Amino acid sequence: MPGNPRSPSALSIIDFDHLRAAHLLARIQSEPGMRADALFERSHRERLHWSTDQRPNDSPRQKIHREQGFVVRLLANDRSWQESRDSFHGSDFDAALRRVARSLSSVPLPHLELESAAWPALSGSLSRIPRRIEEAVRERRAAFPFSVELTHHRRDLLVVGPAILAEPQSENYVSFSAAIVDGTNRTVGGLFPLSSSEAGTAIGTQDRSSIGQHVASLLVERFRAREARPPHPERANVVLSPHAAAVFLHEAVAHALEADILSASGNLGDAIGLELGATSLSVLDDPNAAPVGVRRTHDDEGTPTKKRWLLREGRVGQPIADVAWSERSASVDPGCGRRASRHELAGPRSYFLDMLEGSTSNEALLSGEGLWLDQIVRGSLEPITGLVTLVAACGRRFDNGSLGERVGLTVVRGSLADLLSSVSAVGAIRAEGGAGWCAKGGQRMPVWARCPSLRLDQIQVQAP
Repeated sequence: MPGNPRSPSALSIIDFDHLRAAHLLARIQSEPGMRADALFERSHRERLHWSTDQRPNDSPRQKIHREQGFVVRLLANDRSWQESRDSFHGSDFDAALRRVARSLSSVPLPHLELESAAWPALSGSLSRIPRRIEEAVRERRAAFPFSVELTHHRRDLLVVGPAILAEPQSENYVSFSAAIVDGTNRTVGGLFPLSSSEAGTAIGTQDRSSIGQHVASLLVERFRAREARPPHPERANVVLSPHAAAVFLHEAVAHALEADILSASGNLGDAIGLELGATSLSVLDDPNAAPVGVRRTHDDEGTPTKKRWLLREGRVGQPIADVAWSERSASVDPGCGRRASRHELAGPRSYFLDMLEGSTSNEALLSGEGLWLDQIVRGSLEPITGLVTLVAACGRRFDNGSLGERVGLTVVRGSLADLLSSVSAVGAIRAEGGAGWCAKGGQRMPVWARCPSLRLDQIQVQAP
């Protein structure tokens, strides 16, 4: 545990005696093999809504949501008990310990004093982004009414336990949802990691500009594809942009190799070494390599994260597991335990997918004829059948290196094994950013990725 038992965490969200907390948690580990821990969490969400019909001097509509608290958890024999609180009060911590403990004497416990830090002052920097989007739309020689909802997410957490020495963690990012206001409900959305992980609510000038350019590029492409027709059912060569490839790999690789899903088809260890895709596919889950604002050295259980090969030249490396699943199978390591908040149960979830680049140029990826897809609005994996579905808002036909006519809503569907085996080329340039929201098990979490473009040959595409 930390050398100074009364020092505040590096994120300065809460001050308490770490050694006393560890001692109290050890008291509820009444049997060998039990694991007790506590997660302290603070989250801040600043949400802004803006539309082009507002007058220049109108202030954007903003809402602030702040919460803080902790959860005490006990794991034993594939079962877990936990008790969460929406406060940083020592009396609540004492009560949570007793609610979770399987056996605990009636002797009074040493009291743990908890003291939270002041909330940071609001910076107002979120309100400067909508005008940046509007300017970027005009730079692309387009004009149309639109609305945008921006949310600045800040999450700080610290995990302690009798045998846990975890660094404080933070996530700092912006989510967005923008719509073209013409009655067609054409929307774009996504996540943008910020370039700083430091405490506070300010968003830097470069981040504001980058968000503006990114949202504008998505909106303008949707606007220009407004009259495009969906494709007829066909087998086609498909090139996925880096952002589309991130969604594809999240569904077909990450979800497929999460321990709770993978175990439905048999023993976890049997999957290791299995040939799952083309040899050009080498994919890692590495939270410590994520963008600065969302980089993680420990997961939500306080376990150190590590570079984990999911696929190595097309073969399964290491499944994604949390503490509970690693205790059930000696062939998998923990480090991927995530939860949407302290009120949820932790489970195996991917965080930052990192795919190695190939050597194929953009021109070579677009050789012959096919479809280029960029804006994936929805993706899913059916765990039992292995069926993967991707829905693209729009795309372009390509012909010998050139992008041609636009196509409308496009669905890609196939078994994960067939789709992964159909990868014939990997782009030489990777892009970093948000892969989107993942709602597995009802827990909505951000996922991140760094991927190159992918070419898949002769796969099934169709209209919705």
